Amino acid sequence: MVQHDAVNDTIGRAETRVAPSRLGSSAPIGSHDLTSKALPVPGFGQPQHWGTLMPFIDGRTISEVLMRPGIHGRFLAHKDLGASRVSVLMNRAEPGAAVPLHMHQVEETVVMFEGRIWVQLGEERRVIGPNDTVIIPPLTPHAWGTEGTEEARMMWVYGGPDPFTDSTYFEGQRPKQHA
Repeated sequence: MVQHDAVNDTIGRAETRVAPSRLGSSAPIGSHDLTSKALPVPGFGQPQHWGTLMPFIDGRTISEVLMRPGIHGRFLAHKDLGASRVSVLMNRAEPGAAVPLHMHQVEETVVMFEGRIWVQLGEERRVIGPNDTVIIPPLTPHAWGTEGTEEARMMWVYGGPDPFTDSTYFEGQRPKQHA
């Protein structure tokens, strides 16, 4: 059984307490209580049990920031919002907007919702649109920009809680992250 306490601020942190489970039982999948017998995940330290904080973020309360000319963004998961191993950034890019050549220390994935963008990975350049995904390996130089006359909307997922502090920009400057 999961008990949620105090959903309060913008992040809506809820303290989650998890009761012991019947993990070792032969009950069918779906009938188990959530467990405090969390299994360790290699490379991620010991599991948390009682009193683990689970941030709930209401994305409607997060304002867009003009990150660079023509590119607006808002983080839905970031170290400033309680994330420790991932970031999620929603971007809205105006026609003609572009991000200069750079690379991150972590894997990066873009999922397109509306419009089209070009993505340059090393020497390869492709145009992607709605429902397309590109996975950019760590330490891969890349750039991107809008394609055509429509605004583009996309989601970026990074394998770290702050993708810009560990990035290297070969051209231009790091984007603005906060208002």
